[in-house]
Amino acid sequence: MKQVTINIPENMYGFFMELIQKLGLEKVENEIVDIPDWQKREVIHRMESTSSEEYLTWEEIENQLENGL
Repeated sequence: MKQVTINIPENMYGFFMELIQKLGLEKVENEIVDIPDWQKREVIHRMESTSSEEYLTWEEIENQLENGL
């Protein structure tokens, strides 16, 4: 699927959104999520304190999800 970003003048926004709805297209909000520093530090800490033997492969994770953990 392709994505397109456009700038719409304020006075045309309502018209444009009505057109999008009539065409059956969807509006996706680009939301920038600010990750707090404490959370970044926690991830780094967990990565540094975990050994590679504790890692799961993607297949193991999929199996756990399919089997309800």
